[in-house]
Amino acid sequence: MPNLDFQMQMNFAGESENVFRRQLEDGKFTILVETQMPEETVDRKSAAEKLIELEEAVVGSSSPQVNAALAILDPSEKRSLHAVEFAAQLPEERRNRHVIYLSGADMTGEGVDDLLNFADANRLRNLIPVNGDAAYGATVRECRKRSYYDSALMVKKIVQKNPANFSGAVVNPYQYAFYPLFGEYFSLLKKFEQGAQFAVAQAGWDMLKLQSLLWFLNVRESYYPVLTRLILLSPGAVDEIVAGKRPGIRISPDFKRILERELRYSRSQFESAQFRRIELQAAGCRLLGARGIQLEGIDTPAKAGFLIGRIQAALKEFTSFDVWLEEYNAYMANAELTPSAKDFHLFDRTLNRDYPLDRPPVCNEGKIEPISRWDRFKYTLWKSFFADADRKNAGNLRLLKILLTGCPGCDHCVLPQTHFTCPYRCPKHLANGPCGNVRPDGRCEISDAECIHVKILRAAYQHNDFSALEKTLPPDDPRNA
Repeated sequence: MPNLDFQMQMNFAGESENVFRRQLEDGKFTILVETQMPEETVDRKSAAEKLIELEEAVVGSSSPQVNAALAILDPSEKRSLHAVEFAAQLPEERRNRHVIYLSGADMTGEGVDDLLNFADANRLRNLIPVNGDAAYGATVRECRKRSYYDSALMVKKIVQKNPANFSGAVVNPYQYAFYPLFGEYFSLLKKFEQGAQFAVAQAGWDMLKLQSLLWFLNVRESYYPVLTRLILLSPGAVDEIVAGKRPGIRISPDFKRILERELRYSRSQFESAQFRRIELQAAGCRLLGARGIQLEGIDTPAKAGFLIGRIQAALKEFTSFDVWLEEYNAYMANAELTPSAKDFHLFDRTLNRDYPLDRPPVCNEGKIEPISRWDRFKYTLWKSFFADADRKNAGNLRLLKILLTGCPGCDHCVLPQTHFTCPYRCPKHLANGPCGNVRPDGRCEISDAECIHVKILRAAYQHNDFSALEKTLPPDDPRNA
């Protein structure tokens, strides 16, 4: 249960307007600046003062065309306090300009309820749940010992808590294999079905992948605003990404070579190159249809104000998709940002147009391996035993479930809904889709085994039955109820 020891600043006189929600729904471009939680050793009064200083610089950089605000992150590790506690130190009249992340790592249903009660008392309305990352290098056994509260279920709790709450959802569109990509898309659709009203895309540099997400939502008539996360790279961040220490973030060989070359620049030249790349990315995001960006890597109020000003200038500079694309390709030296030529793209392989209202995009077919005879036999066998398992006591045929499907001993059975692959075998116990950290080849971020949700999607594709994949599954663990 979270220790909510920051003072609640309750005010029953009336709630201030949700500026973030209104401006996002009105189509105003939004720039969110990420801020990290203070470390345990940092004096909390000093940390609150620094937060307010950053907030004043960011909000002060807003303009009639751009809304600038904070994104307050909830870390998965070494959490001394929660993001909602930190955000409650902001002036109440400006709290709902900003968004607050809620990590499901080490959280139970009771703990989530406590956080939402705190957020409600402090009029913090813009909440984005995430599953939470596993510790770097953690084993499956270590991961299973932790509790990860499913973000789709947390969206539901946020919306049910108060109709004034404005919940977001996170998605990683930078997946380059068929099944992991659709795992992300189906997971996002579940979150929208539970009440999420906007999305934030994971960080990446392949603008074609961002465009594919936006096109996919249009094709599905899911007209929700999308913001995309951009990273102002530092040498340390480049080293981490190249070393694979940032799960879910992909770079192509071409882009890796560009970054390695830039690392040989002077410090000021390197920083200037990153500023220009962010400007171009931000302008491209808006021209592709995104409603805003979220910036990682800004560590001072002065840098925040400076970069927001540069981005606003770029938004004015590029009002034509074709002009922007020519400049972007020239700046990136026409680098291939897709990691491999064999990687899957849902729509056009080349970024060459914005959303074509006159020519709706046509989906590409994935190169799917045919199902083996052994897999067909297993599916037929499991179906013969467990076709109605979701309508019976979970203990029915449990030993057979364990032997045939690796059943983890759930309190209720969903095998018929998930093509006889139990989603609760996920090391994070996530039932409603993969986390954003699935490896490029579809393996789990923690083990060398194939992601459970990739298995489910492959079975759904082979049997042409996706009906259950957009239905949110309830928790099987009472801690997550």
